[in-house]
Amino acid sequence: MIIGILVLTHLIPDNIEDDYSKVYLRSNQGGEDLSSPQDITSPSATVGSMASKLYQPAVRYEKTHEDPEQRFRRIGPHAVDMGNKYLEEIKSQEKGLVGMKSGPLADIPGQANAVVDYVERVGWGNSDVFMTQDQSHAGSCISYNGNCNLHGENLLGRCFCMPGWTGDHCEVESTKVPCTHKDDKCFYSPEAGVFAISYSRWEMSQEAEKRTWNSFSDGTSTFDRTDEHLTDFDDYKPVGEIGANLGNFMEVGSGPWTQSYWMMRSRQFKVDRYVVLDPGVISYVGNVRSTVFRRGEIPGYEGKTVVINGGGEHLDIFRESFDTVMMVNVLQHVNNAIMLLRNVYNSLKPGGLMIFSDCWMTEAQEREGPDYRFWLDIVYHPIRMKRAVFEQFLQGFDEIYDVRDLDAYAYKVNGRDKRGTYFVGRKKMC
Repeated sequence: MIIGILVLTHLIPDNIEDDYSKVYLRSNQGGEDLSSPQDITSPSATVGSMASKLYQPAVRYEKTHEDPEQRFRRIGPHAVDMGNKYLEEIKSQEKGLVGMKSGPLADIPGQANAVVDYVERVGWGNSDVFMTQDQSHAGSCISYNGNCNLHGENLLGRCFCMPGWTGDHCEVESTKVPCTHKDDKCFYSPEAGVFAISYSRWEMSQEAEKRTWNSFSDGTSTFDRTDEHLTDFDDYKPVGEIGANLGNFMEVGSGPWTQSYWMMRSRQFKVDRYVVLDPGVISYVGNVRSTVFRRGEIPGYEGKTVVINGGGEHLDIFRESFDTVMMVNVLQHVNNAIMLLRNVYNSLKPGGLMIFSDCWMTEAQEREGPDYRFWLDIVYHPIRMKRAVFEQFLQGFDEIYDVRDLDAYAYKVNGRDKRGTYFVGRKKMC
């Protein structure tokens, strides 16, 4: 029985004329409608008083000058030990879970590679990309709050234009690569890389991702590179002292095991409300036995947990609602990454804490442009953005901690050659 799982409606744009700003939350058990985000983010009348304790000037965390491998040897085993203990806990619990199979390719046998084969043979339905009508930002920090003429996405006052448009506000039409519905070339922008894709293309990536997660249904895995993330966030010490209260907390794009649970366990953080949001929640609960929230609660945070089956692109219902937001390795999996970044920014209260990590395109990938080989990793990760997008987003925060590129263990281990950031900061107060 699934307890406390919420479903975001209006997720599938069958009727594109629908008002996307009206996203409702309801229990998948047919429970009480939650007509206001306040029902989630204000568990008690004392939350407001907590804000004054949370809002403080950003103080840069004094990083140790360790080699990334040394940092991993110091912190990594701690994560593995937590995972092993969690496995022992779930082994003693009820093991019966109902298997679920759904999605655009549900009738096609095979694992994630079957999705690649399907794309090569059939492709996806269409490559139409839609920009957001309301691109405004919460607060007074942003000089331009327009919608980039609906030919791009506004991120903290700067327009990133979709392919075929240029200009400060995406008002000038230019040439565009034709769409084949079998590769991502027509989604590529020279300025930003691939920041938005069509809905049917996104469905393909979600199907491949789901088949990978479902392969862990035996319950023998508990985390997704958690040891690496603990290492590069320095065991989350920059987030706060042991036992600190993070107020109204949300993790966006949690996956089945989350990153936040291991942070909370490691640092013994407290919260007023613990919101977990991911479009694959229902599938995880039905198929991945070791899902952290498989009973609708985060262990140790019972009564404070809200699990939402929905994408971060629909966070526009939350305006300055959260004290702390965490998003780790999410952007490559979404439908519209700049919309998501804007929504995450808007969901944070002024002075709120942002815990963020993701990869941007390497110089080699930028040289390749849209001509990279279409293989499984591309199916999984359709969004591939340039560093300029990340720099624009991060300028909205006062830095507390920032480890970048090959200074991060995760970006060089096992022969990897990635670029990106592990960042903690506070939303600037205007």
